[in-house]
Amino acid sequence: MKELTFTSYSANPKTPPKNLVILIHGYGSNGEDLISLAPDLADSVEDAIFISPNAPFRFEGGMPNAYQWYSLLDRSVEAMLKGYANAKPILHKFIEDRLREYSLSFADVILIGFSQGGMMTLHYGSESEQELKGIISFSGYILDDSTFSNKVKSKPNTLVCHGDLDMVVPFDSYQYALKKMQHLKFPITGYAAKGLGHGIDYGCIDAAKSFLKGI
Repeated sequence: MKELTFTSYSANPKTPPKNLVILIHGYGSNGEDLISLAPDLADSVEDAIFISPNAPFRFEGGMPNAYQWYSLLDRSVEAMLKGYANAKPILHKFIEDRLREYSLSFADVILIGFSQGGMMTLHYGSESEQELKGIISFSGYILDDSTFSNKVKSKPNTLVCHGDLDMVVPFDSYQYALKKMQHLKFPITGYAAKGLGHGIDYGCIDAAKSFLKGI
């Protein structure tokens, strides 16, 4: 199984971490992208180690230092679910390895994902047999209604954020995920960023900080 390369950040590197924050980047990006959020979020999570892995597969767009969790050349639900199924055990092993390294448990894990990484976060976080401390999806999406509902094993504290002008992952995806997870009785909060496209703004960061302080 592939070993993921990663970058990390800790505000207190000499203090043993009490929380593990995994940052899951989007399609065609890399771990250096989301680790930039760590300094802004660190004060909201006690003694956290932030770790941002590169996805396991080279980006099919051909850009250097770019990765993907699964292909988007075929955007059928079936193809994307198959791609997610291939990436999930790789992500799971990565998390398990880090938990052993820091002597932590799944209850100490917070997943934060953007776009394709947001999808990975929502699906993985709800399918985990051991409930995570929390999950945050920025501009993410649920791939399939019945597949998602049927595989829910835990309901961690959840925040979904999305720009209302997102042209890459439509804002409808946010509304759908929020309503779906509310219906399934997740403890979920939503934040709609007015005037934001496909990205993360200070409003999203503030929403994430408030969420993290409350879990």
